[in-house]
Amino acid sequence: MSDAIKYVPDKDEMYGWIEVRLEDDESIKSLPAYLKVKIERADSRREYFTILEGPYQGRSASVKLRDNGSSWFIAGIRHESMVRAKYSISRKIFILNGKKYKTVDYPEAPWRKGVYDIEIPDYPHRGGRNYLDQSKRVMTWFRTDHDGERYLHTGGRSLGCIIIETKRWMEIYNTLIKVRMGDFMSVGVLEVVD
Repeated sequence: MSDAIKYVPDKDEMYGWIEVRLEDDESIKSLPAYLKVKIERADSRREYFTILEGPYQGRSASVKLRDNGSSWFIAGIRHESMVRAKYSISRKIFILNGKKYKTVDYPEAPWRKGVYDIEIPDYPHRGGRNYLDQSKRVMTWFRTDHDGERYLHTGGRSLGCIIIETKRWMEIYNTLIKVRMGDFMSVGVLEVVD
């Protein structure tokens, strides 16, 4: 059974995502790096698997094999325990693992104090494309609270999200992408304070 558990690779040429076909409706979706899947079978062209976490949890999907006929998926990834982050509305500071990051938010859509879950990334966000020269993972955004359109991400504009300085985005990405909260949907929690 453990041999069947694999993970999406984190490749620069794929910007941290892999495109797959959902088997029930044949739609094309993207899965983020380090997402856990269970390999079911392979044929001469595709590998078939069940998605074990994230927004498509429990759904069957497939992906074309690599040009050399091998799998895209990797083994040996160990998700670390969830993280706890903090965001200060008044100071415009995001804190993760004791490190402070400058942020920008959108005054017309202020954050409310409280605790929010930080989700496994849902899809590549095109809003990050303008910053690909600064980071290969700028299209990976982490939604908060399982509802709505508030995310943690990098870039230049916000419509209600917390935008973290681009030059340090990889520090945050490398931490958040590899952790899990245990609910198959989240990587940790964000505490928003005054």
